[in-house]
Amino acid sequence: MPGDSISVGGYRYVYRGLSQRTEGNHSELRARFDRYQGRTFVDTQYPGRNFYFAEQQPSSEMSIASNWLTAEDSDIILNGTTKSGGVFVKILVKPLINLIWLAGFVFVGGCLITLWPDAREEKRLAERYGEAGALARA
Repeated sequence: MPGDSISVGGYRYVYRGLSQRTEGNHSELRARFDRYQGRTFVDTQYPGRNFYFAEQQPSSEMSIASNWLTAEDSDIILNGTTKSGGVFVKILVKPLINLIWLAGFVFVGGCLITLWPDAREEKRLAERYGEAGALARA
């Protein structure tokens, strides 16, 4: 319910309420959550659901907040609502998740090092193909 809070992964999430608006091809339903670490306000997250008129399909819109200093993500997924304005949510705090990006950069760096030409190998290839080229001409 609005005003209720829950603690997950060292953060306190306070549910503030729902908002709804209609865009050109869909309607949006958003829940507002203020995130606190201790008594310090961190940010506001807006998970929600969209309903697309043409396709007659709902779509969940997950709210993701990344903290690059601690390498963690805070994800909120809106699973449903009640008639009285309450919400059902799934809150995930993923520590060290941003290290996946670091691993990707290490991978690309390793590929570049592997593909870098080796002067010794180039010299051996030049000698080998130089001899083969001389034998073919004779």
